[in-house]
Amino acid sequence: MVKAVNGKSCIVALKRDGTVYVADYNKRYGSSEITYDKVEDWTDIVDIADDTGDSIVGLKSDGTVICSRYEIKGPDGNLVKNPHAFHVSGWNDIIAISQSGYSLLGLKRDGSVVATGGNAHKQLDVSSWHDIVAIAAGDWISVGLKSDGTVVIAGDCGKLDPKDVADMNDLYVPAVKY
Repeated sequence: MVKAVNGKSCIVALKRDGTVYVADYNKRYGSSEITYDKVEDWTDIVDIADDTGDSIVGLKSDGTVICSRYEIKGPDGNLVKNPHAFHVSGWNDIIAISQSGYSLLGLKRDGSVVATGGNAHKQLDVSSWHDIVAIAAGDWISVGLKSDGTVVIAGDCGKLDPKDVADMNDLYVPAVKY
């Protein structure tokens, strides 16, 4: 195993061979809740998102992103489009992903960021970001670390004083291969 993350009713593990294994509580105990069968055929995965809410998200070695649960069972038992699914079909050149319960960020090789999901707090307003080396998705905010050691934030910071963020500088910057 390379990485493990926990979700609402499951534990997701990324195996060394690039496949994903899910220990799904609902499947094991026959609950009618969410099940995560769609990841069993995933291959070539190099990372999985840290927060598995309603969807499991994987980063493939070719820089594309894959997401589970585009369809779920509706009240009548038929498959319907999942309103909480992350739409990542056009994403490419991604080198890192970060997920919250409501949003998903992708760090592109060129230092820009793409986002999908709920945007009630404007946490997906990241299109102007550039020179980013690390990302973190939250339910109300998105955070980006720039190569100069400063931080950018999108979304509702609540009672956080913008000055506190502006004073964040000279932070450790990881080495990123573009």
